[in-house]
Amino acid sequence: MRKDVSLWLDGMRATASFLVFVAHLSVFGVAGPELARFVPELGHDSVVLFFVLSGFVIAYTTESRHASLPEYLVARGARLWSVALPALVLTYGLAATARQLVPGLQLEHDYQLAKLAIYFPFQLGFLGELWTFSEPPCTNVPWWSLGYEAWYYLLFAAYAFYRGARRWLLLALGFAVVGYKLWLLAPAWALGAVLWKLGPRWPLPRGVARALLAATVIAYAAYKASGAEAWLVELGNRPFGGLEATPLGSARNWLHDWVVAILAGLHLHALGHAQLAFPAWSVRPIRFVASFTFSLYCAHAPLLIFARHTLSYDRNAPLHVAGVALGVLAIVVVFGLLTEHRKEPYRRALEALARFLERRLPVGGVVRRWLAPNAERVGSG
Repeated sequence: MRKDVSLWLDGMRATASFLVFVAHLSVFGVAGPELARFVPELGHDSVVLFFVLSGFVIAYTTESRHASLPEYLVARGARLWSVALPALVLTYGLAATARQLVPGLQLEHDYQLAKLAIYFPFQLGFLGELWTFSEPPCTNVPWWSLGYEAWYYLLFAAYAFYRGARRWLLLALGFAVVGYKLWLLAPAWALGAVLWKLGPRWPLPRGVARALLAATVIAYAAYKASGAEAWLVELGNRPFGGLEATPLGSARNWLHDWVVAILAGLHLHALGHAQLAFPAWSVRPIRFVASFTFSLYCAHAPLLIFARHTLSYDRNAPLHVAGVALGVLAIVVVFGLLTEHRKEPYRRALEALARFLERRLPVGGVVRRWLAPNAERVGSG
């Protein structure tokens, strides 16, 4: 991957993560109604952008860095759990503390605190969005997307490391396990992977690519202003009983999400041919900020909700709200330095687990032979 493309992707990830954070200042009541009307609520669309970028980047790293299925699974597991495990501890810890500090406080999904032996491993296994579940951890609503992302990693592994009948059987089993909500948003993630694989076959002149970059942004703004989003959301839920009865939960916007994903995909494809140059001074700041995107995504909600209920401040005073937001961002940086920047212990633990499991499979046994991936990867066969 060219450095200019990689740097642009980092900038997009950082921007999307920050837009989720900003949107939640309003959603979680950190900013009062007088300020909330000035807050752009682009959080959900930013998550859809994450899905497209994730498919693109995972397809790239699988092709260029992970020669085997165990390497791929270890890399993906270390990436997820290095942040997810501490974020879960933070989530439940802050929720329990807030309830102690504020008598009578009722938090969303706070019944989980009484049954942590069930809900902690449930959430750590990213099971909260399978089929009819809509069960994020207490106060950490953004966690829903990890219940998609983790399973898309596994589905992609079935496609990338297997061929023939085993590939399609594993994919069929995987889709049967995850359920219809993940089916509906899978095209957004898959679009990114397809663009990495096939994008070079569809070259664009530099001028056309740059025009397309601008056109996709303009088209997105026009689409958001048109009111078509509400119509598509309503249309997408008709087969499921309508908006009032829909069981789709986090996938209720699926038709709208497809529009956002297509625009994001066109933007991403144009990016690969636009030949954008960045000033040398910007490289380090962009890389540094982007290195905290996952930490910001996983940790900001419980921190904001804790601040909202335990701090005394004027929710309609811009400086007060900015102070809370900056304080949360500062904590996220510390959290990220201790988690996202320290994946190696998780990688070593997962490698040891992989070796342990491999030793337990009988040499020449049916399970070992059946699970052994093909040597060729990503789209071969």
